[in-house]
Amino acid sequence: PYTSEDLVAGFLPLVYAETYRTLRTLAQRLRHSSASDGGELLAPPSVEAATYLLGRLGEAISAAEAVECLERWDALAARLDEFFTRWNLLLTPAAAILPPPIGSWRMGKALEAELLSLAASGGEALRRDGRLHAFVAALTARTPYTPAANMGGLPAASLPLGTARPDAFQEPSAGERVLPVGVHVLAPRGREDLLLAFSAWWETTDLWRGGDEPPLLRGGRR
Repeated sequence: PYTSEDLVAGFLPLVYAETYRTLRTLAQRLRHSSASDGGELLAPPSVEAATYLLGRLGEAISAAEAVECLERWDALAARLDEFFTRWNLLLTPAAAILPPPIGSWRMGKALEAELLSLAASGGEALRRDGRLHAFVAALTARTPYTPAANMGGLPAASLPLGTARPDAFQEPSAGERVLPVGVHVLAPRGREDLLLAFSAWWETTDLWRGGDEPPLLRGGRR
């Protein structure tokens, strides 16, 4: 009921704008505090560099763009409501990839330094450069399922689905570590009761407790 375009064009700009507003509000509240850095936005080291950069990018989002994003949210919510006239729940992976190594989603110190330098000129400079948005969009492509709950205003839960090795379709080596994977459950508007009942049922099954890998991956090795 939704596409990657809904997320990149509709979700991310509002994330940037809300981050800008949050950092600006915090800076105003801390202006007379020793925790303030004296700037318009709360900045490193008070917040992580990535958070500050997203806020700076949000500085470039216009009111018209924000309204367009909200219209996309409303359209997505309507499509999800229609979907749930035919289906009880929407189940997807919690993420589009298996658990990555720690640190693999960081932008790297060199890129971070270059973007911080650009951010000193304001959000428009970051926007014209394009690399920060491309980086965030690439991360969103790895976790495309969960934003629908935010955009549609729907109840959702992420439930454990066993564990998996980084390469789940190869035979395991001795002592190889496994990592948790999950399923994302989206319920109709106002149906937290259905979501909680399904989650409670899930806990009673082997889907929750079973084995060293998700049942859906068993038998799938090449």
